[in-house]
Amino acid sequence: MRYEHKYLTNQYLAISEFRVFGKGKGALLKTPANFTAQRDTDRRNAFLNWDKVADAMGYVVYWGIQPDRLNLSAMVYGENAYEIRALNTDQPYYFRVEAFSEHGISAGSSVLSVE
Repeated sequence: MRYEHKYLTNQYLAISEFRVFGKGKGALLKTPANFTAQRDTDRRNAFLNWDKVADAMGYVVYWGIQPDRLNLSAMVYGENAYEIRALNTDQPYYFRVEAFSEHGISAGSSVLSVE
């Protein structure tokens, strides 16, 4: 990887959470199974759960307000659950999860809808 910086608006440069994915020599991971999404009684919150995938370094959870536009995401390490605490109360949401490792990214789970 090479980074060439062309312009900086101030005197400091900071790069955070920069990750590079490639194709390792191992097999791709399986899709996380038994993915569930449940809205809390406080509708701003949703709880996501899935089965752990062997050899996964972590998971990426995607969500959004349309099934084909899951524009928000979070990386999860060491857990097979995630709590989202930033939803609109009067909006349905859609969710998907993927596993990742040094060998690449698994296929995404089925998209779940929660009213």
